[in-house]
Amino acid sequence: MKEGKRKSLFFIFLLLALLYRLFISWNNFVCVDDIFILDDSYYCFTIARNISLGNGITSDGINQTNGFQPLYVLLMVPLYLLFPDDKIMPLHSALTILSLCNIAIGLLIFKLVRIFANYKAALFSLVLWSFSPYCLVNGINGMESSLAGLFFTLSIYLYVTRIRCAESYSRKQFIYLGCIVGLAILSRIDQIIFLFTLCCDRFWCYWKQHGTFNLKGFFQESLLMVCFSAIIFSPWMSWNYVNFGTLIPRTSEVVHTVSLAYLNTLNFNHLLFPVVGLIATVGSIGDMLLPVFRILFYYFRPQLTIPFLGALILSSLFYISLYFTIKPFFNAQSLFSRRIYSQLQPFSFLVLFVVAFFLAYIFRVGGWWYFPRYYFPVFISIVLFLGLVFPLFSDHTFSGKIKLSHSIAKGVSIGIYAATTVFFLLLIIFYRPENTDRGYYKVGEWINDHLDEETVVGAFQSGAISYFADNRTVINLDGVVNYQAFHSLRSHKFLSYLRSRKISYIIAWEKTLLSFIEIASPEVIKVGEDVTLAEIIPSPGSIVAQWNVYEVTYP
Repeated sequence: MKEGKRKSLFFIFLLLALLYRLFISWNNFVCVDDIFILDDSYYCFTIARNISLGNGITSDGINQTNGFQPLYVLLMVPLYLLFPDDKIMPLHSALTILSLCNIAIGLLIFKLVRIFANYKAALFSLVLWSFSPYCLVNGINGMESSLAGLFFTLSIYLYVTRIRCAESYSRKQFIYLGCIVGLAILSRIDQIIFLFTLCCDRFWCYWKQHGTFNLKGFFQESLLMVCFSAIIFSPWMSWNYVNFGTLIPRTSEVVHTVSLAYLNTLNFNHLLFPVVGLIATVGSIGDMLLPVFRILFYYFRPQLTIPFLGALILSSLFYISLYFTIKPFFNAQSLFSRRIYSQLQPFSFLVLFVVAFFLAYIFRVGGWWYFPRYYFPVFISIVLFLGLVFPLFSDHTFSGKIKLSHSIAKGVSIGIYAATTVFFLLLIIFYRPENTDRGYYKVGEWINDHLDEETVVGAFQSGAISYFADNRTVINLDGVVNYQAFHSLRSHKFLSYLRSRKISYIIAWEKTLLSFIEIASPEVIKVGEDVTLAEIIPSPGSIVAQWNVYEVTYP
């Protein structure tokens, strides 16, 4: 491919990727909220808005919180200073910032693949990243995913090009790397796992290079990296400790407990916790490769039975075709496997990172419904790996003579993936939800229309509800941004907490309320006596569940 043509293709793909993301960012709010913005995103927006108004670091205006990722929220504060009376403009602006971060990740992947593979493979990885439905849904979701992903990818780039694969390096590079990793941790706390991975890799590199373990060199480099990372994120941890008695947010503890409560409501044993996590992880990886279930869910809900069966057939056909596409390469002796290992060797430390990341969420954190966005760094690693090995699958030396069956399998797998990607693109452009009342934000608007300003409301999923409820107090009850509520659940004083906060109504799905009552056990909270169903909001919610309004009774 000629140089001019290569550059033209690069800029065309880059421009299309940017326009695609900007279209999403500034699309009709109802569509963006329905497909992209998560309820947890509104926690970030509400906290940023309260900071800009001088109300402190709080979601509800009452309870101080540390249940957020600080760097992203701080970036959002200026948006609310610019648009103090506008709820929607800051959201579009936030998605634009995330879109730019998302594009920057793709460019860094492109540069790495170009350095360690070739230009064609780099273009392949850029296209894969730019138009992947998984990348778009989880990268432009109103949360910190793309910001943390940017610092994660930049850390990989600096480490591999300036240290791990450099002929020589200075200790100063570890200072730079430590600062970038520190920003990654400040963007998302689970990036501490990546810092741990880098330290382990330095240990391995010293052992491999010197034949013996150079304790002094290892500690000097790792200490520099860790110390400068700590300089970046230690103010946040210090503030947490002073105000909450813990170095990191207790969000993971909340998510873990809620996950166990959901198992209880389904009559599942707690020993199944890692099993459910493993199943959710496999599902998330499948979502990365072919997010057909997610796409059909958005488009066809709530009539899901036939689309689900269609998605199952389509996915099965895709993975069977993919298997027969790559099978001939691995039949060509062990040389192909050695070439793959050689190609991925500069990035082998990412395998440890991915494994450690999976283990942390499968066995400790839980929150399986969040796994697709939690695993965003894993998707970055997968796209990078696929770009690096792409030249090997283009080399017919390994596959031998191409058979008709191989060509058919290759065509089917590429065709299904391309069709899914194009369908998602058309969905973004033309989709308008038939029921515009199903978003969480509609519940906030319902509060504005039906409840007085003095009325205090409690909600377990309070992000959008709190954001759109004007001049109303909406107290978070699941503990994500209000640890006092979660502590009252764990100490079996939840009903007392509701009454002490003068909460008049709880807005929740029935199953969610029952799950949290399970956490409060052995405290007895009787639905029908202590909390009574007062009204049903005429809105089915965002995942086909009815919003109920429960009145809290007082003695």
